Amino acid sequence: MRALPVFAVLLAMAVHTSAEADAQTPPTTTSIFLGGVPSGTRTDTSLTISIQEAMTRALAHNLGVLTAEAEVEHAQGRRRRELSALLPNVSGRVSETRQQINLQAFGFGGFGDAFAGVPTVVGPFNVFDARVYVSQAVVDVGATENARAEAHNVRAAQHMYEGSRDFVVWVTGNLYLQALAASARVDSARAQRDTAQALYTQAVD
Repeated sequence: MRALPVFAVLLAMAVHTSAEADAQTPPTTTSIFLGGVPSGTRTDTSLTISIQEAMTRALAHNLGVLTAEAEVEHAQGRRRRELSALLPNVSGRVSETRQQINLQAFGFGGFGDAFAGVPTVVGPFNVFDARVYVSQAVVDVGATENARAEAHNVRAAQHMYEGSRDFVVWVTGNLYLQALAASARVDSARAQRDTAQALYTQAVD
């Protein structure tokens, strides 16, 4: 069997097939599936690949599939952010101050011998304060509905991702079979040419 083109050529053939595939295309823009994310070292050597390898490369490098996968992760991140509003809010504060206290300002002193020998100003001394605050909303209808909405968005993004994979697999398989059919037609035409040449040579003889 003749060597088949690499997947880059199959993606180029998708331009011709995309008009027929519109009915089965997921809601994502069709043109994004014509792009790819290359990897590895570029080579001009023809490669013979199986249909399974062609589909594996398509799913790993097709821009539409990668975009749909990123959208799933984005939707999951938004859902986690909305769920955080339903969790307890914990905060803390730590402080340290150095103070001096005037006892006379608090009413101490000036009572004769009762406070004899006690300085009117105490300090300086350090005051260390550490506090933890916990708050929890008992009922937050808005946050609950937002979290539920984002859960639906995650499932929608997952369905979109699965639809994108199915679409790429379908197009890749279709183009692969078209390449096989084209290769078979070339071989058939060459065989017919060789047969005609043989018959012509025989007739001349």
